Amino acid sequence: MPRNKIDELPPLTRRDFLLALSSLVFFPLNAQGETSPLLSLEARRESFNYQDSFFYNDAPFLWRIEKTTGVISVFDFSSQKPLVSDKGVVYQPSTAHYANLLHDSVESPRLYRLYDRIYVIHQEPIFSSFSRNGVSLEDGRFLERSTFLICVEPQAEGRIAWKLSARDVLSRVSQTKKNDSAIRFQSLNYLSEKRTLQLHYSTHDENSSLFIDPSVGQL
Repeated sequence: MPRNKIDELPPLTRRDFLLALSSLVFFPLNAQGETSPLLSLEARRESFNYQDSFFYNDAPFLWRIEKTTGVISVFDFSSQKPLVSDKGVVYQPSTAHYANLLHDSVESPRLYRLYDRIYVIHQEPIFSSFSRNGVSLEDGRFLERSTFLICVEPQAEGRIAWKLSARDVLSRVSQTKKNDSAIRFQSLNYLSEKRTLQLHYSTHDENSSLFIDPSVGQL
């Protein structure tokens, strides 16, 4: 539509048209040129006291993921006020306060939206009975870092719908690998024709993928 034709539209219609037009850039195209409902949200990184936090604009929500601890919080995008709780926390690993004991490198989290759900790939500290790369605790356990895929429901006060760990994937793809920290989740894809998520992952010696039911997290 020519620009002068847009200007001739009634104010409400003109506004709606421009909003619809501008929203098209947020829908990625697959190889066949079809729009995909899976959106990879861009991150803004901020650091305070040597701790990195990543913020994701998903208006009306603003998500924050703390890189080292794995804590996920949600805020109102306009007012910046926390939602769900006083601090906006929707997910906090039970080992979050041990995170500073680990000095290994941490991969940056990745956040995706598929329809009305949020999918987070991140690393968080976990307890283990044995670890080659972990930290030994006084109680005999080990602390290490592992990769997780978490499904969050923003419209249900940030409820965690399901959670998939590298350990879950390890039991599915290998009977020989014993160290689940060797598995890294790389990215997500959505196969519309199958209505399934495709999780790309890597180990020390291969790159592969597996399929996940997006509603319940079943492999």
